[in-house]
Amino acid sequence: MPREQNSNTGNIRAMGVALIISVIAWFAYNLNKEYTEVVSVFVYAQSDIEGRSDISSNSSQVSAKVKASGYYLFNQRLSSRKPKTIKIASDDLKSVGEDLYEIPEKELDKYFETFFSSEARLENYQMNSVQFRFMPEHYKKVPITAVMSIKYSPQYMNNGGVQLSPDHVTVYGDPARLDEIDQIFTSAIDLEDVKGNVNGTVYLENPGGVRLSEEETLYSLEVMRYFEVSRKVQVRLRNVPSGVRLTVFPKTVDVTFRCPFPYRDDPAENILFYVDYEEYLSSFTGKCVIRSEKRTDDMISYSVSPEICDCLAIADE
Repeated sequence: MPREQNSNTGNIRAMGVALIISVIAWFAYNLNKEYTEVVSVFVYAQSDIEGRSDISSNSSQVSAKVKASGYYLFNQRLSSRKPKTIKIASDDLKSVGEDLYEIPEKELDKYFETFFSSEARLENYQMNSVQFRFMPEHYKKVPITAVMSIKYSPQYMNNGGVQLSPDHVTVYGDPARLDEIDQIFTSAIDLEDVKGNVNGTVYLENPGGVRLSEEETLYSLEVMRYFEVSRKVQVRLRNVPSGVRLTVFPKTVDVTFRCPFPYRDDPAENILFYVDYEEYLSSFTGKCVIRSEKRTDDMISYSVSPEICDCLAIADE
């Protein structure tokens, strides 16, 4: 008799396990099938509308008829009441009243997968637009300053300075705090042995107590190769009236030219160094700065040594 009871108990357990497996299989089969249903999500909008908070003060319900698997629809029912935060491009938000912005119907399709999922296919939206309220905030726009430490390879140099995009950032915060901020710095950009154009992304340093419209900026640096050539050139005279002899010392100066590579024309032939007599007349000491003329596009820079000469005017007899 006990042996028969054990046998019956075993059969009941086997039937129970078989039933559970059947239910699971039926459930999995039905979850894998596709259905068409109306689903809804609650969303907050995050955007960069100038002068407004970055997160909407309200959440909005977005409803759509979708075609999706039972798995997706089942999970959607479990999470549909929990709001999610969605990034919305400011260009896709239209002002429809004080503090109120909407995503027009024509822009809704591009956010379908963000609202719902790539696992679902849109049949149609159940509303014409989605509205959010963005409250105003105090703000000011300030320039971005790059913090850079650059070491170039020999005979290479920067050509035109660093370019930033964007080069300004909007700062949000208390008015008193905003008054203390006139620029935003990048994090340090350290480069060594640079001998070609460089570009990249760098984070912005938040000074604290404020919100920035951007977290990072793109930087680019044009680098060029150059050569240096030194020449001894004559100091010429300009605007000296008749009857006056202007003497300068020294009569020649050393000039170091920095020019683009490869070498073309002698840079000393395309530039004139001179002292202006009218400047001498306004000088109390007789010392004049050596000026230049006819600088060409082929020349990057030059240095003159010495930069100032002594002048003496004598009337001709």
